[in-house]
Amino acid sequence: MQQDSRNPYAPPAASVQDVFEPGAPGTLIRGGRRVPAGNGVSWIGDGWEMFKQQAGPWIGLFIVFALVYLVVGFIPFINFFNVVLFPVLAGGVMIACENQHASGELKVGDLFAGLQRKFGSLALLGLMTFVLTIAVMSLVMLIMYLSVFGALAGGHSMKVALAGLGAGSIVAVVIGCIIAMSFVYAAAWYAPALIVLQDLSVFDAMKMSFAGGIKNILPGLIYGICMFVWAILASLPILLGWLVLAPLMWASMYVSYRDIYIEE
Repeated sequence: MQQDSRNPYAPPAASVQDVFEPGAPGTLIRGGRRVPAGNGVSWIGDGWEMFKQQAGPWIGLFIVFALVYLVVGFIPFINFFNVVLFPVLAGGVMIACENQHASGELKVGDLFAGLQRKFGSLALLGLMTFVLTIAVMSLVMLIMYLSVFGALAGGHSMKVALAGLGAGSIVAVVIGCIIAMSFVYAAAWYAPALIVLQDLSVFDAMKMSFAGGIKNILPGLIYGICMFVWAILASLPILLGWLVLAPLMWASMYVSYRDIYIEE
């Protein structure tokens, strides 16, 4: 620290910088933090450890989840409620993960905790995700319709109009659709955990989920590729591998949520 010798009362001339101090363990990191790309693999490894600790209850939780979801889906006139049921049950899974993290024990009954805690917010999350999905699909259909309609208005036949789209245009539309849907699911991916575990509103949870997802595109991509490969393998023995893969996916989702949003 230097001081002006001509004026002993002058303030110090040395630069002063703010020191970043992380929050207390367990506190929420607003907007999430960026983590190394390799964490996409470690999320799966840590999720596997969670599954191994309580393998039986995890498999039981998945079976109950699947039965409830399938039964509701097959009942006429109320199968639409699967749209809101999924995030409600997903919130229950995140509560079960949180309780296992705290106590080492997974309770199958926690699957329905989302019905008692933040049901309205979780249901609204499902509706918003559904509406955004429909909006993206409608936009894709509109773009393709306008392309064909423009060709028809120019006096071309339907066959020529469809041919005019070309493989390149179709591929571009599909890629654009995939990117748009990635944004939608980035906003919804961590939202159930942020709603039930951090008491955030639906809009804040979706914004924070989106922010954390965008910051961690690389680890998320690596994680997605690994899980895609495992999904193929899990589907080979008459889908029996999903008895392990689905719980692993949920546990690794919780692990990644803590990695990105929780100060350890």
